[in-house]
Amino acid sequence: MGKIIVIYNPKAHLNRRDPKKPGRLARLLGRYGEVEETHSEEEVEAHARWCRDHDVDIVAICGGDGTYQSTLTKFMKVYGDKPLPAFALLRGGTMNNIGRTLGIDPSSEKSVQVLMKKYKNGRNFRFREPTILDVNGEYGFIFGTGVISTFLEAYYKEKRRGPIGAATLFTKAVLSAIVGGEFAQKLTEPLPLEVTLDQRPLPLDRYTVLAVCTVKHLGFGF
Repeated sequence: MGKIIVIYNPKAHLNRRDPKKPGRLARLLGRYGEVEETHSEEEVEAHARWCRDHDVDIVAICGGDGTYQSTLTKFMKVYGDKPLPAFALLRGGTMNNIGRTLGIDPSSEKSVQVLMKKYKNGRNFRFREPTILDVNGEYGFIFGTGVISTFLEAYYKEKRRGPIGAATLFTKAVLSAIVGGEFAQKLTEPLPLEVTLDQRPLPLDRYTVLAVCTVKHLGFGF
């Protein structure tokens, strides 16, 4: 029998609030797997090489939407033409848009309990194959720039998170736009971009907002 590796991002929002979670996950895995805390993309890449060289069965990613993207990207690059392991997604981030779209349990422990029960009893898994985006060699489910990225940068600087924090920041942006304020101008400044979609170039060369996703939840609980 192979092995289960949990790639754990301790900096993800929910994970950061629960420093004892890695130990609980490790106890649930027992002799069947390990929890690997990662603090840099280099560490993620090193674990991807180890998983490739040791034919790991399942890689569980515990973090948020950004963690999923960075981890999948490293594994895709490291594995190359070699078949990838199965991936399990554990919710541990701020917005968890992908987890909500896929119906993943908010509790990482409950997800691992279900995973281990099936793994020990013959791996009777039901797999899903969601569409993955490739944007300049980065693989994931949600990509955005322009207002999306500048709004998120401002959002993560705020002390209050979630729908209330997002609504407060949105109100600030609207009021700034009404009076022609600097905050709104920075949020909506157009970016020079060359965009190709399915090998077809789009006609514009400047974008205020650009978003592409394969999941229905876009964030902040809305």
